[in-house]
Order: sequence, then structure tokens, then C-alpha cells
Amino acid sequence: MSASEPDRWAPMRTVYGEELFNRVRSCRLLVIGAGGIGCELLKDLVLSGFRDIEVIDLDTIDVSNLNRQFLFQKQHVGQSKALVARDSVLLLAPDAKIVAHHGDVTTPEFGPTYVEKFDLVLNALDNLPARRHMNKMCLAARVPLIDSGTQGWLGQVQPFASPKTSCFDCEEHPTPTTYPVCTIRSKPSKPIHCIHWAKLMFARLFGKPDPEDGVLDLNKEEDEAPMEPTSQNSTEPPNDGKTVDLEFQKILDAENQLLDALRTKETFAEYVFHKLFHTDTLQLASMKHMWEDRAPPIPFVFQMMVEGRLPHGLGSDDAEVTENILPDQRVWTVQECVQNFRNTVASLNSLKNIKGGLDWDKDEDLHLDFVVAAANLRCAQFGIPRQSRWTVKSAAGNIIPAIATTNAIISGLMVTEALKILRGGDFHKDLRYTYLQKTPSNKRMLLLVHPEPQKGTCFVCRSNFVQVALDTEKMTVGDFATYVVDGSLQISVPSIMIGSNIVFEGGDMLEDFEHQVPKPLAQVGIRDGTVVRVSDMSPNAEFYVDVSIIHTPATAFGDGNSFQMKGTIRPRQNVEEEPKRTDRQDADSDDDFLLVVDPKNSSAAEAVLKPESTNQESRKRKRDDEDVAHLDSSAVNQSSQPAAKRVKVIEIDDNVMQIDD
Repeated sequence: MSASEPDRWAPMRTVYGEELFNRVRSCRLLVIGAGGIGCELLKDLVLSGFRDIEVIDLDTIDVSNLNRQFLFQKQHVGQSKALVARDSVLLLAPDAKIVAHHGDVTTPEFGPTYVEKFDLVLNALDNLPARRHMNKMCLAARVPLIDSGTQGWLGQVQPFASPKTSCFDCEEHPTPTTYPVCTIRSKPSKPIHCIHWAKLMFARLFGKPDPEDGVLDLNKEEDEAPMEPTSQNSTEPPNDGKTVDLEFQKILDAENQLLDALRTKETFAEYVFHKLFHTDTLQLASMKHMWEDRAPPIPFVFQMMVEGRLPHGLGSDDAEVTENILPDQRVWTVQECVQNFRNTVASLNSLKNIKGGLDWDKDEDLHLDFVVAAANLRCAQFGIPRQSRWTVKSAAGNIIPAIATTNAIISGLMVTEALKILRGGDFHKDLRYTYLQKTPSNKRMLLLVHPEPQKGTCFVCRSNFVQVALDTEKMTVGDFATYVVDGSLQISVPSIMIGSNIVFEGGDMLEDFEHQVPKPLAQVGIRDGTVVRVSDMSPNAEFYVDVSIIHTPATAFGDGNSFQMKGTIRPRQNVEEEPKRTDRQDADSDDDFLLVVDPKNSSAAEAVLKPESTNQESRKRKRDDEDVAHLDSSAVNQSSQPAAKRVKVIEIDDNVMQIDD
């Protein structure tokens, strides 16, 4: 600690008070996203005294980010946002401990076991699926979540501390009709992402010069020489604004000179095709961590595509039957897209040379044909269904605008809510949902709302969350269904899903999934960190459990046991009725349990998970290191099977559970 540090933090000690200041300095934060909001948030956090932070982001820095994401500079283009943001923030607070992850937060690596290490999670995400995923992870790990979002001049901050408040999914979130640039550029998953990407390419190639809209660096030499990651120990001071502007302008001037030189050549269309669909695609495909859950994009070679020699894995390119449909409703083949792309690039390039810049218009056939061809080629690369000309014209819309001041306001409000959570007290009274408005209401730009209570009808809130430690290489799907799902969770007709993929179903559908029964869990995608949803498919049943898998070698269990379980199971109840909780249920149903089960004798486990008889003494849950399994002795004594062990959790660390018999 430097001699000047006490003076630096003295004002905050006075404002926070000694107790809150110590909590701020010692708490562990997880920040998801290092983009527009994330950059401002990381800066605000370290300047507010927080010093133990981890940040996750899968995106890389683009030229268009530089006008509002101020932790990045022109020399950082192409590098990981998370890694560069960490290095930049450490210049502001050298004593901070910041760990950066260049990865996808929805992968098993960042499951509940990872999240529960933190005191608070702050979302700075730009897409709804990832925000919903983090809501589930925080509920499973029992970690408060602060969510945020911006769109132009609008923004919101919402703290969630379930079960004391509602969760993110307690309110319905409409599917957005606008899409963030980062998703469009790095990992498209829907046709609309590719359509908007094609519009961006039109603006970059044929639009009027706009330094703030440079989404593509067409300098071939720089593109094929990827930059080295920023050093973790870099202490290079940031350049002043004038220097950055001058150097940035030099890059744009050089790029424009290259484009102008190529525009006069007949090979201009081939060069653009090679840059967009080969060089850039290879760079994305090389980031293997991004494609663990799906196939990487397929690079295209121009001459092969023109000749009709499609890459392996692209599938059939048969023309669609044209009977009874209009020409605009027919989906072009990949080879037709290549031909139309080459023709439209040549024609648009000629217009660009004459007019000096074009504005995209969906009613201009030449403009639309370029977007249709480019979007469908990108769809083909990423395994996304191609779309007709009519569909592309209908789907074209606006891209989310990003305003630096909006991001700054929202990030500051997030830190305010974080301090309230760390201070403790009455969350419903102290916390606020805050909405930033474009125009004042009653002379106020900020609308403050008390958090909603937890809704009993929320599909996510009323889920059960458990952690199961088992050997994913040895336990089969059949054993998992028999001993874990049926034996312990009491779901005899299950549906086992990973995301939207069904791994196994019982009951009438068992015959269709018999081939899955002998497979090890790892072979069907259930590995360490995977969250599996198990639903009861029995008639009139509405019961489901989210199971977080912790891979543990079978030798760690001993005594013939094959798995260990820890979590909360709520009593089943009629979904048409609002849940009615008594004080005793509040105490008992929140008890953590750790269950060691002999797979050959699972009936004792069933007794543990049944609601206790009313004459038993209730025990209040202790959120310390002592979470004791509660066993229904009367049920066990009547059973002819050996009882499940009564165990006590001593420590849970690094996915290893130590227990005391």
C-alpha cells in the first residue's frame, strides 16, 4: 500500500462509514460484459473502492466501439474487450485484483458453481438470452443480481435479490426488434442478425464516409496479421484525445486509399468477397471457445463457389421448387447468392464512384439484392436458414444506437444499487428499479420504482435448484434417470433437457430414447458445469428441477455411493394457486441438504425429500458453512431399505465437497 492511499480513500470512508467501506474493499464482484456499459461500470467500480472483480466478455474490439467505449484505443482493435478493459482499469487502480475471461458466459464453465464464489453479479449485457441465463445462474447460486440495459437515450437498472425481491424473469420481456452490433458481427444465430450485418457492409463499402460507423477494417495486411493480446502488466499511459484522433484518421485515410485503388480494378468484387467470407470467417472460426456449443462458420473460396464446388458441410444447394410462389418468395441457392453478390458489388461500386456515397434504400432493387445475397451467404456460413428476397426486405430494421452519456448514467446507478445491497437492511424499502427517460416527467429524468415481490407464478422463480456431484464419464443416462431423477427427485416420468435439446424422456416416449440409456452423460453433452432441466411429464404435474452438474471422479464417493446432492426442493403445489408459505415452511424449505445415496437403495432418499410431518420441530436455515441434511426419521424407520446418511457440510471449495458423517 502506498503512502498516498489512505488519503485517497479517506473521503469514501467518511461517506460509506467504516463497516460499509470494509465490505466494499473485501467483496467479490462478477461483471458480465465489457462493452458500452461494462467499460463505464468497471471504471466506476474501481474508483468507488471495489478491488476484487472478475469480468467476462466474448467479444473483440471493433473500430466502431472507439467513440463510446473509452477504455479502448485504436491499437486495441481486434483484441479481447475483457482483457483490454482489465489492463486499462488497472492503470486507474493498480492495487485492484481484476481477472478477465475472454469467453461465453452461457458455457458450463461459468455455471452456478462458479457464480456462487461472488457476493454480487452485475449484468452489462446486450442480449436477452444471456441475461435470462445469468438470472438462472444467480438464483441457483443465491447471489444478488443487478441487471442493466440501454437503448439510445433510454436505460434501466434493476436489482434482484430473490426471494426477497422478484427475479429478472418475473416480468415478461418482449423479444427485441432491434439488435446489438456485437451479436451481429461476432456470433449470429438468426437470419435477422445476418440481414443487419449485410446492411452494415453496404454502408461501409458504398455509403458516405463516416468515421464512427467503421465496422470493418478492409486493410488486408493488418487483417491477416492478428494483434497480440495486451500484456497483463502493461503500464503504457493512454494517449491524449488529439493523438488518438490523428492516428485514427491516418488509418481511415490509408484504408480509403486502398479501397479507391481497388475500385478501379475488375477484381474488386472478388477482393471484397474474399475479405468478408474467407479472411474474416477464418478469424472467427479460429476462436474455438466460441464454438463449443455449435459448429464454427465455414470459410468460402470465391472461385470454388463460382464453379459450384461447395465446401464440405454446407449441405445441398438445390433450387427451391417455384410452383405457386412469386419470384421474390423463392430462396436463392448459394451459387445464385455468389453471382448476385459479384454483380451487385460491381454495379454499386460504379455508382459509388459517380455519386460519392449511397444511402441504403430497401426499395432500390440493386441495394436490396446486395443485402439479400450478402445476408444469405453469411447465413450459409453459420448454418442459419437462408431467406427469400421478400423476407429480407420485410425484416430490415434499425440497429440499437449507443450513446456514451446514457451508458455513464446507468453504470453509476448500478454502483449505487450495489452499495445498498452490501449495506444490507430492508431490500424492498431501500432498493430501486431506476428508469432513465428521454424527456423529463414531473421535471425528473429518472423514474424510481420499488422492487416487486417474488411472483409465485414465475416459471423461473418457482424452480427448484440442486447441485449434483457425479462422474459424468461413468454414470450413464439410464443410471441418472433411475437413481438421481426417479430415486432422489421423485420424478418417475421425466424429461431431461439441456437448453432446448431433449436428452431423455420417460413414459410413453421412452422407446424413442432407449438408444440414449447406455451412453455416459458426457457423451450426450452433460459435463462439469452443465445445467440440466428435469421436468415431470406425469399427467396434471407441473414440477421441474434445474440440476447443476459437478463432475467428480467416482472414487471420491466411496461406500458404493455414486453421487452427492445439495440444494433446495420446494413442496409440490397446484400451479393455479398462489403459493401459501407458513413460517415453518419458510424455515424448512430453504434448508440446504447434502445427500449421499446408495444407487441400489434409493427409497431412503425419497423419504428425505418428502415434506416433513407437522409434529416435527422446524429448524431455521443458517447461511453459514453449516448446512445439515434433515432426515424424516419416522419415514426411514418404516422402510426396509437402509437409510440415507445424515451428513454435515464442512466445506465446499473448488467443486470438492467435504462431509462429516
